[in-house]
Amino acid sequence: MYYSTGQPCDSSGNPLPVGQPSPETPSEKQPNDWLPYSSRLEFELADFLFTHSQMSAANINELLDLWIATLLGAGSQPVFKDSAEMYKTINHTILGDVQWENFCISYTGE
Repeated sequence: MYYSTGQPCDSSGNPLPVGQPSPETPSEKQPNDWLPYSSRLEFELADFLFTHSQMSAANINELLDLWIATLLGAGSQPVFKDSAEMYKTINHTILGDVQWENFCISYTGE
């Protein structure tokens, strides 16, 4: 379990001296850089299924299976093979040069 003191720190978690800004600056991304997604379509699909429709993994798998069936004759590859692959890609998404994480906080004061 991690506990936050609210003290600014560097990318390794080491506290910064009071008043010192972070030495790391976000890197500039190219307009066509969708990493960790392979394309804008892959990003948009994950965003729609996960964020907007909040579709269940079972329904995502069914949708992707139907999509794959339409691609078999064309020799094309699906955007994601299943929900697990989509979730793995989402978990590797970097936002503001910070990987997505969660943590618990509690307040023990009055």
